[in-house]
Amino acid sequence: MTRLHVIGLILLCLTMLSACSGLPSEPRVITVNKVVYVLPPEHLLQECTVTNNKLDTNGELLALAVKLNNQNVLCNVDKAALRKWRTRYE
Repeated sequence: MTRLHVIGLILLCLTMLSACSGLPSEPRVITVNKVVYVLPPEHLLQECTVTNNKLDTNGELLALAVKLNNQNVLCNVDKAALRKWRTRYE
């Protein structure tokens, strides 16, 4: 290499290095969106239970059985829907 080539390479390197020494740029704000799923607590996903009541007649027993069965079915349908929703996001 000739002396002219060496000087040319040195000048090229110096001009490249001086380009990095400018004023610092303005800080940029970067926004990151993150989806956080909030799941229902585990105790709300438990099955419903039937309580024992003291009854005097068969008619009272039948009325209570029908009422509690309907409540239990509705409760368990809601719980099943909650469990299905929760497993989608786990």
